Amino acid sequence: MPPIRVAQQARPAPAEPPAQRFAFPKDHHLVVTTQQNVLSWDARGLTRAFTSGSGGIHAAKEAKDGSNLLAIADSQVVLLHDTNRGMEKSYRLKGTDGQIRLLEYSDDSKSLFFTTTLQNAVQSYSLRRSCLLEPAHTHPSPPTVLATSNTSHLLLSASENPPTIYLQNLTLRTPPVLIQPRASSSAAVTASFHPERPNVFLIAFKDGTLAAYDATRILGKSARGGQGGEIGHFNDLHTSIGTVSIGSVAVGITGAAFLPGHRSRAVSV
Repeated sequence: MPPIRVAQQARPAPAEPPAQRFAFPKDHHLVVTTQQNVLSWDARGLTRAFTSGSGGIHAAKEAKDGSNLLAIADSQVVLLHDTNRGMEKSYRLKGTDGQIRLLEYSDDSKSLFFTTTLQNAVQSYSLRRSCLLEPAHTHPSPPTVLATSNTSHLLLSASENPPTIYLQNLTLRTPPVLIQPRASSSAAVTASFHPERPNVFLIAFKDGTLAAYDATRILGKSARGGQGGEIGHFNDLHTSIGTVSIGSVAVGITGAAFLPGHRSRAVSV
């Protein structure tokens, strides 16, 4: 792994600690989250964007509107950190049960989608109004996978017990469609949408299978519903050996994403 570069420090005001300043690259980069740090990984290497003094980071997401806002979840508190100015604002998500597990911004970065360890639905929080919004559809168990398209009109969520995957059009507010994948019957462990084709997404499964789907074949007027939409898949792409886990699930794939600039090329870990 490349060496970590420390973001430039702003000049401190008297009797105050220095504010950490950092701007996310305009080109392609990855946001890496650990319990202690949030880092940006690009062609220049790793740069530390945020450090937690308590080491209690559960999830972190970069805003989609280029504002350099970073949402960091610690239990039931979400901290909005302006990496460019070193300013912070905290939001306590009242009414939530369990610890925050996954975070996603809306396309305008004015709302957050999130899941917890105890709630069986994907929830949303309005940053503008500082309140919880009406939760999305309910899963049979707490969702362990959450992904939104780059336009945020599509929301994909999945739970483990039993394996359940839902796809919903948030713009039209239509009922969610239960995806019934033919590629694998095991639980989904991660999912991501194509950065340039908002209707195309990947799902990785616990058994090491990776499959690509087209949402227009699932949600469109002439679609086949949850049993259709598959573009293609690879079985046993990664062998699950039980030494890597997400939560309590041993997995063969821990991450997968489409490569920008390519229609169907992806990388998996």
